[in-house]
Amino acid sequence: MPGKFLVLGSFHVRSRTSFVFFGDFLEGSTEPGAGVRLSLGDIRITTAVNTLEVIEVTMDARRYHGLALGYESPEELETWSELSLANIEIQFD
Repeated sequence: MPGKFLVLGSFHVRSRTSFVFFGDFLEGSTEPGAGVRLSLGDIRITTAVNTLEVIEVTMDARRYHGLALGYESPEELETWSELSLANIEIQFD
C-alpha cells in the first residue's frame, strides 16, 4: 500500500547488515519488499524495505516504527551513514 513516513533518525545494525530508519507513518503503511523513495535535494534514492518492526528508542522513551533496509557492501553502508537522515519524508510504492 502506498504511504508516507517521517524519518526522525537512523542507525546501523551490524549484526543484521541493516540500516534502520525510525519514525512515524504520516499516511498509509508498508510491508517488507515495498519500494522506498527518498529525495535529499539533488539526490534521489530508491531501495526496498527488508523488515518493518516497532522499536523503542531511548531518546524519549517512545515507540516508533523501524524500517530496516539491507545493504550489500561497506560502500553502500558508508553512503547511508553519510546522509543526513532526520526529519525527512520518504514514500512507499
